Amino acid sequence: MNSLTPRGGCPDLRLCFESGQAFGWEFDGKAWQGVAGESFYRLFTESGVLFWEAEPETAESEEFLKKYLCLDGDAGRIYRALEEKDADLAPLLREYRGLRVLAQPAEEVFFSFMASCCNNIPRIKAGLGELRELCGEPVCEREGRVWKRFPSAAAIAARKEEELTSIKGLAFRGRNMLSASRSLPEDFFQRLKRASYPEAKALLCSQKFIGEKLADCICLFGLGFSEAVPVDTHVYQIGVKRFGIEPRKSITSAVYKQTADAFRSRYGKYAGWAQQFLFMKEIDGYQG
Repeated sequence: MNSLTPRGGCPDLRLCFESGQAFGWEFDGKAWQGVAGESFYRLFTESGVLFWEAEPETAESEEFLKKYLCLDGDAGRIYRALEEKDADLAPLLREYRGLRVLAQPAEEVFFSFMASCCNNIPRIKAGLGELRELCGEPVCEREGRVWKRFPSAAAIAARKEEELTSIKGLAFRGRNMLSASRSLPEDFFQRLKRASYPEAKALLCSQKFIGEKLADCICLFGLGFSEAVPVDTHVYQIGVKRFGIEPRKSITSAVYKQTADAFRSRYGKYAGWAQQFLFMKEIDGYQG
């Protein structure tokens, strides 16, 4: 078993993996396990140390994990920067200490959040798990179970519509994912990685079935744009309470922009991180 002692403390793995930003991790009673990138990982923390194993383990496995979990010291710096911007946020930074915004592969985040439309986290996890089983490539076998990576756009595009829509956790979303996978330009994800935040969001919103909220989820969780603020009903209500945004019956494009801009005005380039802490408190999604 490999080990790391991250600067600024260990991530809270339960909080990271159950906060609605990643859907492929499972807890076996001792450790969290799942496929991230090209490898299977098994992770747990103890006394400030992160223990991990990967299969296959390569020369890049540790660096991938450090980036994925923000283990390079940036999290502590981001916490301090947020507290300096807003002293009222300090209690949440303590309560949810260990929450990180994960750095996931953009292609996985793109299709995962397409599955989130009008859905709940257990159904999303189940649906995406079946999608992995249907068309993901195997990475390893452990205790009789074959673990598979998240399928590429090309792998999804090769399936039949009824195969995807018959997955209960996907249903009509499977049809949307199939259509999107077949219409994406070949260099789409490479272009996203080269783009600025405004360019990436505009490119995402130009695709079928991707609105502002999904685009911002992909920008924050898959492209590393920490200034991106996905605005849903919870986040909008936070904006009303904390920033004095006028209550409205619906989140129009103008209201969406006003809310996201209010977060960026208060928290700067880490507005997306602040949103994640405030979102967790709003939904009380962490039970300690």
